Amino acid sequence: MEILSRGLPFALKKRALPIQYSTYPLLIAGTLITSPAPASEQGHDQVDILETIVVTATREEARLADTAASIGVLNEDDIKAISPTHPEQLLNRIPGVNIVQIGSSGEGHMAAIRQPISTTPVYLFLENGVPVRSPAFFNHNSLYEVNVAGSQGIEVTKGPGSALYGSDAIGGVVNVLSGPFSGEDNATVGLEAGSDDWKRATLDGNTSKNGHDFNYNLSLSDNGGWRDNTESDKVTFSSGWGSDLSDSVSHHTLLTFSRINMNTGGSGLRYDDFKDNPSQAGNLIGFRDVEALGACRS
Repeated sequence: MEILSRGLPFALKKRALPIQYSTYPLLIAGTLITSPAPASEQGHDQVDILETIVVTATREEARLADTAASIGVLNEDDIKAISPTHPEQLLNRIPGVNIVQIGSSGEGHMAAIRQPISTTPVYLFLENGVPVRSPAFFNHNSLYEVNVAGSQGIEVTKGPGSALYGSDAIGGVVNVLSGPFSGEDNATVGLEAGSDDWKRATLDGNTSKNGHDFNYNLSLSDNGGWRDNTESDKVTFSSGWGSDLSDSVSHHTLLTFSRINMNTGGSGLRYDDFKDNPSQAGNLIGFRDVEALGACRS
């Protein structure tokens, strides 16, 4: 699958608003109360409050506080701190969002955003504003084609978004964002291991040269699964290039690739098996072999 389209401006930008304050103590009925001083009398300490800027709800930059839609935001610091192995570990931190990992230890998912959980295709999944899959195509499991752990932010619009995004966005919109890049030269290598033969190696970095910023993220993971026939391996790669064309114009190009081989295991265990030996696979569902290639420019 190859997508080439004009994306959206990046979200999660911050604007600093200087606020100055001083305090005057008032003693009323033995209680110490502090009150902010008038603006004309300010001049002591200064605090910068960072505003969150979103793009998904209106398809243009807007302050989150001024946006009528209900939007959940995860920034790059959240993603780096959690280092998710599955999108549900991130998205379930947003109130009103429930992503369920299916296939036991697999990469699949079911979604519930302000409605019952199901595989119904009522949610639109975007990468930098570009649909991960074609319109009217079954969008269940779309997130396993996106490099969520290597992104710079996620926005979730909770509720209908069809007026802007079409019929795929009946229940909500999930927009995975990459960029802008830091412009600083750095590289990070990660090696992880866990139970059930789970392993992951990651490479993430930025570099800047002659006014051009480059970013790359590579993740290789392998999971043996805690149940029979639930093993999987996944490769995700994303690379971005950005530069300022003028003082007011910039561009960003993103290239992504993902490949997944996943045994989906099954269900249908008898009660005795579920109670005494739940690691059995039950009836086998199938094997997924997925490759996805995408590109977007903004």
